[in-house]
Formats: sequence, C-alpha cells, structure tokens
Amino acid sequence: MTIILNSEILNNMVKDDVLKILKKNQKVVGNSNYYFHPSIGINLYKPKVKFLDKKFIVFEFEKYSNIGLLELLRYINTVHQNNTKNKFSELFDKDIYNLFNEDDETFTIRCHLPNYNGKYAIGTDYGRFNLPRIGCCYDMTVIEFRNIWKNGEKYGFNIELKRVVAGN
Repeated sequence: MTIILNSEILNNMVKDDVLKILKKNQKVVGNSNYYFHPSIGINLYKPKVKFLDKKFIVFEFEKYSNIGLLELLRYINTVHQNNTKNKFSELFDKDIYNLFNEDDETFTIRCHLPNYNGKYAIGTDYGRFNLPRIGCCYDMTVIEFRNIWKNGEKYGFNIELKRVVAGN
C-alpha cells in the first residue's frame, strides 16, 4: 500500500523517523539503489501523456493551472534529496536529478511502467492497462517514489506508475 503524500505527512514521516531509506547494491559493482520505505507517492489529477514507450510514460502539466502540484513536487524533491544525503555521506556532494523537469510554461514527470512477463502491473478502473495515446488525459493517476538510483556517477529518482483512472 502506498502512503499518499502531502507536505504535512512527509514532514511528520521524516520528523518521526518513519520514512526509512535502505541502500541496496546492484549487481554492477559500484552502482546502488536507495529505496524508500514505506511506499510513498502522490495522486496526479488530469495528467496529460506527452511521451511514452514500452517502459516509460511522461506526464505533462501546465504550470499556471497546476502550481500547487508543482510546489508539492519541489518540496518532496528537496526533502528526499536532503534526507538521503544526510543519511548516506557518499551522496553529500553528488547531484541527484530532480523528480520532475520544468520549463517556462510546463513541467513533466517521467514514470516507469512496471511490466512482469509482458503484462503491466498497473491498476485501473476499467480492466487491463494498455499503453495510451499521446495527448491522452487521465482523470487521475497514482505514482510512487520507489528509490534513488546510482549508475556510474549519475543519480536520479525512480518513479513508478501504480494506478490510472480513465480519462479521454
């Protein structure tokens, strides 16, 4: 079960030391993942599909009409980066890619599409998940912040799509 975040819930989880970060080394020597526990995420309302392939989907939002979401993402990004760097000294001076990308008028969130044996493990309200069309707008999605990954000298967030609610 994923805990749906807002700034107050996240603050309490960090303050009460409920949010744990577990380091797990990858098979490739020197690479690691820093997993968040318990599972945490947010609801996205009216996300528009900007790009997708078999492994990833990118949702786009207009800044003006989604400023509250943008502020929440900025806050979650800062808290996660600071909390992880405080617990793992090897990350202190490392740059970690942000949870989202931002330009003048829009911002985007890239999400992994979990796939097991050719079937997507994404909950829906209409049956089996299928890849949407570019430009499709869901009514709501749930995304989960899984971990921070390290690959060589690069670090970034792994975000996973967990659920979609129909849209157009």
